[in-house]
Amino acid sequence: MTWFKRSKDDSTQKRVNIPEGLWVKCTSCKEIVYRKELAKNLRVCPKCAYHFRLGARERINMLIDSGTFVEQHIPQSCRKVMHGIWI
Repeated sequence: MTWFKRSKDDSTQKRVNIPEGLWVKCTSCKEIVYRKELAKNLRVCPKCAYHFRLGARERINMLIDSGTFVEQHIPQSCRKVMHGIWI
């Protein structure tokens, strides 16, 4: 015979579905930053000013107007790989 009844904690029963990749953890200050806020700050942490890595496409998109960039002098070997054509 038990004297007390355990009440179930509501936090374990209700789960909120948060999509993956919504938050990013800064490697410098260990703060959790909202991904859209990070994009707005040009991939710079708003807390500690750490600069996250940028890919080539991201850097090009930051520097030029959309639809104005045309790649030139692409080596033939890279062109095959980029378009998925293997000859």
